Amino acid sequence: FEAFAEEIAEPIGMEDFDPDKCFYHFQRELSDHPAYHFRMSARDLARFGILYWRLGEWQRQLVVPAAWVEESTSFPPMLPADSPFGYGYMWAVIPEGSPAAGGLGPRWYGHAGAGGHFLAIYPELELVLVLRVDTDADKTVEDEKALVLVKMIMDARVEE
Repeated sequence: FEAFAEEIAEPIGMEDFDPDKCFYHFQRELSDHPAYHFRMSARDLARFGILYWRLGEWQRQLVVPAAWVEESTSFPPMLPADSPFGYGYMWAVIPEGSPAAGGLGPRWYGHAGAGGHFLAIYPELELVLVLRVDTDADKTVEDEKALVLVKMIMDARVEE
C-alpha cells in the first residue's frame, strides 16, 4: 500500500488515498494469497481510471509503462475468443457486446469491489465510470443494479 501511495497516488495527485486505511484479507479456503483491499474515494478512483485510459501517463509524466497498461488490460490470449470476459493482472476485461456486461457497449476493462464499488474504462469512448457505495454503512449495490446504471449511461451517449 505504501508503494502504491508513493508510485501512483502521489504522482497523479490523489487527494484522499491513505495507505493506513487499506488492509489484507485472507480467505484460506479460497486462496493462499490475501486480497488487497484498497480504499479510495470516487475522485481518486476516477484519477486511477484516467491514468489507465491515458496509457499510464499523467500530466506528461509516465507513471505506469504503457506496455504494462496494454498487456494488463488485454483479453487473455489463453481464453477462447467467445468467452464472456477475461481476468488477468487484476483487471476484468470485457469484449464488445459481452453477456458478462449485459451486452452493453464496446470493449471495456475495470475492477469491481466488495459491496458494488465499480471502475470501468471504455477506451474507445474516452469514458471512465466510477460507482462508489457506502459500505461503511453496510450498504451494497448488486451487480445487476449497477448494470442498469451502465445501460442508462450507454443509452444516453450521443453518437457522432
